[in-house]
Amino acid sequence: MTPFQTTVVQHRDARGELRNVALLTISPTSGEVWLDRAPLKERAHLVGDEMTFVKALLDVLREEANEIARRGSPAEVQAWLRARAIPTEDTLSFTPPAFGVTDDLHAERERIRELTLGRPSPRGAKSPAERLRDGVLSSLGLSRHFLPRDFLVGPARWSFPKVAQLPDGLLVLNAIHFAQQRPELILDAAFHNVGRIGELRRAHQEVDCLTVATGPSAGPTGQAFGRAQELLQDGGLNLIPATAQALSLALGARGLCGEGLFAEA
Repeated sequence: MTPFQTTVVQHRDARGELRNVALLTISPTSGEVWLDRAPLKERAHLVGDEMTFVKALLDVLREEANEIARRGSPAEVQAWLRARAIPTEDTLSFTPPAFGVTDDLHAERERIRELTLGRPSPRGAKSPAERLRDGVLSSLGLSRHFLPRDFLVGPARWSFPKVAQLPDGLLVLNAIHFAQQRPELILDAAFHNVGRIGELRRAHQEVDCLTVATGPSAGPTGQAFGRAQELLQDGGLNLIPATAQALSLALGARGLCGEGLFAEA
């Protein structure tokens, strides 16, 4: 049986909201440390410089945890975890540590990881919404017209992966997959996406959106996903059914079709 101590590492974003970014597990008796990171783009909703900054902070955290685990007793490990769980304005903070004993620490870590960070995706894998979006753009010959683009909005730089320049403004094509494991996290992700588009529109008046969203269909998370879809629609993200036909029709209605960018070109 292996004793362990674990905590969820959270990042405080520019709006003061806390987002789960990693699971830290320490086995004091063996001096081992595991830092299981969330897919920061999908579940912590970090992009660009913000993601790079949080990754660097997590690297430093891993080194500090390794040092504590190597030289500290179980009591010292516990004291360090509890000290980091005290509310502060630091960018990274811990939730109150949990303690346990298990005969399979790997399986227990995976269980806690999925509960707090969501189900891990294969490295580099696209979400269902991204696969649908990219497949439709490819079939219509529009991939080269939708490119990544960064926007400087006040002190922040926002990155959007698929943006097209139309004669009357910008078209942002969103593909959002809600993989969070708790209803409140799904709603938090919806608010985050609505907020980003709202900020973009403050700096660029002519911004149109199309959004494909996928997520759970049953239970409390399914109900939360239904509410998240309403929030996206109310926030002006122009939610459409997650089907290739619906997305193709929506693009055509905005003058994009076939092998060209504009229907009349």
